[in-house]
Amino acid sequence: EWLAKAVSRGHSLANLSLGLLQGVVKRELGAVVSKDGLHGPFPWASMMIQIHLESLGLSPALQLLLLNGEVSGSFDECTRSHQEKHMPMWQQEHKTRGMEYGPFQGYRFRSWWHSAMDCWLGGGQR
Repeated sequence: EWLAKAVSRGHSLANLSLGLLQGVVKRELGAVVSKDGLHGPFPWASMMIQIHLESLGLSPALQLLLLNGEVSGSFDECTRSHQEKHMPMWQQEHKTRGMEYGPFQGYRFRSWWHSAMDCWLGGGQR
């Protein structure tokens, strides 16, 4: 019941969880993306990616949101837009602290994760 309520509010993770429970959404190993984030991996790499996701204890719905190109790709524009909108502010905050906001730093992943969560939990409408 709470999943249905969350789905009605645009909660993408709840939508995927409910779909998986009802058998409407299938976990497709072949739709997982490679390390470039866009293209499909080699067959042996798909299996390793799935093992890594399972080893991390991520729920099936979160696995789909993270690395299934067909599912997560629908949130790419929202995530990109969120990052683009906030990047100047983050760069300025770093500058006032005498730091440079580097695009290849580990904290960029955590920043992206925040943007992605915002999009996933808001139905991709940010």
